[in-house]
This record gives sequence, C-alpha cells and structure tokens, in this order.
Amino acid sequence: MIQVWDSPDELEPSDGRVWVDQWDYRVSAGDGGVQWEIRQKKALPFTSEFFKAIGTKPANCRLLIVRGDSMEPFLYNRDMVMVDITKTTVRDGGVYAVAFEHEGLVKQIFKQPGGALTLHSFNSRYPDRSVSPQDLDNFVIIGEVKYRSGSGFASN
Repeated sequence: MIQVWDSPDELEPSDGRVWVDQWDYRVSAGDGGVQWEIRQKKALPFTSEFFKAIGTKPANCRLLIVRGDSMEPFLYNRDMVMVDITKTTVRDGGVYAVAFEHEGLVKQIFKQPGGALTLHSFNSRYPDRSVSPQDLDNFVIIGEVKYRSGSGFASN
C-alpha cells in the first residue's frame, strides 16, 4: 500500500514507525562538487522492522540525495541513499558516502596495499580515483550506504 501525506499528522499512529532525518547534502555520483551548507530537511518514516532487516539502528542513519550518473546502474541521479554514519571503517567493496578534498561523493571503495584506497564508479565512463595514504588527511568517510531508493533510469 502506498500512503500519500502532506503532514506527519495525517498518518495513522504507529508504535513501529521510525523517523529518519533527511539532510540537504548531495553526494556526487559523478565528478564531485563542493557543498558549503548542509541543512536538515523533513524526516521520512520507516518501520522498526526495516532497520532490523538491514542490520542498523535508526539513530545512526541519514538520508542523502545522489547527483550524477557515475554509479549507474546501482545508483541514479536523484536517488536517495540511507547512510549509516557509524559505519566508517572500510569494508572492501562496500559503497560509502565520503568527502574527499571537500567534495561529497558516493563510491564503491577498495582497499589497496600500503593503506591506499580506490574510489570506484560503476559507470565505466568515470575513471577510478586513488586516495594515497598521504591524502587520507583530506578524506572522510561519512558512512556506509545501507539502502537506496529511487526510480532508476526513469529519473534521468
């Protein structure tokens, strides 16, 4: 069932409903981009069972908007991702929201010998980016992508 609402007051009461903060922070699935201001937007509802299924806690999650096409066909322009901000240790091959040299990005990350990281785009038109051990001072993992939502290629 799809329930359309304009205000949270219009929803039927539910003990199982959890609200997740949505942030006006865009992570680039492309060449990157600097966003200097981050604002909190309206929270969106999920069920407590949803968080059990994905193995995370609601308080640790934030919703972010994807911009660009470098992660197609996994993520599309204007998709929404749920990021667990406590999952900041790289799991080889995991997909993360990161800030690299002040650019918000969403990329698959691979560990390399010597502590380097490779930021990989699923779309082959975008080359991999390397983060050397010396560059790690300019690299922050925002969190691991735990869920994605969007309309896929229909949103382009």
